[in-house]
Amino acid sequence: TRYCLNNYADCCNTNVVCSNSNSSSSWAWNPPSSDVQARIQRGLKARGRYNGPSDGVWGINSIKGIQQPAAVVGYSGPSDGVPGPNTCHFVQVFAAKFGGYTGPIDSIMGPHSWDGFAAGLEAGHKKRKMKIIK
Repeated sequence: TRYCLNNYADCCNTNVVCSNSNSSSSWAWNPPSSDVQARIQRGLKARGRYNGPSDGVWGINSIKGIQQPAAVVGYSGPSDGVPGPNTCHFVQVFAAKFGGYTGPIDSIMGPHSWDGFAAGLEAGHKKRKMKIIK
């Protein structure tokens, strides 16, 4: 695993852990296992948020897809495929609201955050279509 500090463009790489320890707000983009990555890609694809392969290998389009449903719960940053503290925060908020995540909303992405996000994509929006509130 490589680590990048403040080089957010590398953060979409599946083997890169990103964090910013030089800021007053701590955050970490710790990508999940390839199985969970594929699960998230399938959930995004089912909702028209991603049109690439569900191969468990994230690239910039997978991250853009993740940023879009985060807007449902307040993410107002760009859907540019570059994760940062706000992306992490609102992915966790989405996971808590729609996927049963009960961990802290601390912008530190871990396996439970990602499982909750995947579950939210799979179950939380089967009954209603995601609407982005602007």
